[in-house]
Amino acid sequence: MILRLRDLVGGRSAASPRRSNSYSSTSTLLLTILVTLCCIVSSVNALAVMSVDLGTEWMKVAVVSVRILKFKFRLPSKNSNFSQPGVPMEIALNPESKRKTAVAVAMRDGERTFGGEAMGVGVRYPKSCYFYLLDLVGKKFDHPSVKLYRERFPFYDMEADPERGTVLFR
Repeated sequence: MILRLRDLVGGRSAASPRRSNSYSSTSTLLLTILVTLCCIVSSVNALAVMSVDLGTEWMKVAVVSVRILKFKFRLPSKNSNFSQPGVPMEIALNPESKRKTAVAVAMRDGERTFGGEAMGVGVRYPKSCYFYLLDLVGKKFDHPSVKLYRERFPFYDMEADPERGTVLFR
């Protein structure tokens, strides 16, 4: 039996019977009320935002942490701030204590490595290291940028995915 994503998201398999609408709407209503109560009751006094800069060759991860000031129920004025102004952004370090990480994946002897380690594997075994993958994301196999990628890296065994028509590595 083949399970598709829509079957898993719907909470049933292809073989199970369909649930009644009243049960589904009741559970949805209860879930909505529970999530709303959790949002109202929680007392958060800090907030952190993570940003990922994913480029073709390099990636960086930055984190901004702020402390939320007390919230008072009043009309906003020009001096009302909900967070501390001027909080600097911190760029996360990778295991090599560098701020930039190479966007590469290597698969060799059943082990998957990322970043600098993957580039090290790529020096000795170029067929096992995949990089510049952002150029291929979501593109059909006959797209001009995919053709250029195949010309630049002829050692990759690539073909079209039979279902989606996108790039598939063998």
